[in-house]
Amino acid sequence: MSDQQSRVSAAQAKNILQQAELHSVQMLRPPLWLNLLMSITSGVLIFSIAQVNDNNPWAFIAILAAVVLALCYGFYHYRSRLLGIKPKVVPYSYSSAKCFGIVLILFCLLSIGSRSLAQEGNGWVAYAGALSGAVLLLLLNHFYPAGKLGREY
Repeated sequence: MSDQQSRVSAAQAKNILQQAELHSVQMLRPPLWLNLLMSITSGVLIFSIAQVNDNNPWAFIAILAAVVLALCYGFYHYRSRLLGIKPKVVPYSYSSAKCFGIVLILFCLLSIGSRSLAQEGNGWVAYAGALSGAVLLLLLNHFYPAGKLGREY
């Protein structure tokens, strides 16, 4: 092979890297049905946490939603392993730890805020918190499946 055939221009290399990045993001994404199931389950979890009073069925629904959500994430990791991808459960870099912390704080604020405002008599807040939590998880799983907010995957 000569030198002319082995050289790649900067534009071609940039194009190849962009295609590889897009392919890696598409491989990390959960399937649409699983993403929807995880999002709906997180919405049910937030709503049921907001509706819990002493001993009512919403506590059981919250526990059931948490178990279903854990099973969905377990299936996602199992599916990824079958595809040859090893998604990380624990954040492994500063940017992924920062993203994980922001999402964790946001979901805690949604749950606690929805519960406290629903207990004061604003019942619509439980619905709004559940919907916003479900949409947030749907978008995060679709656009940032690697758990990083930057362009690096």
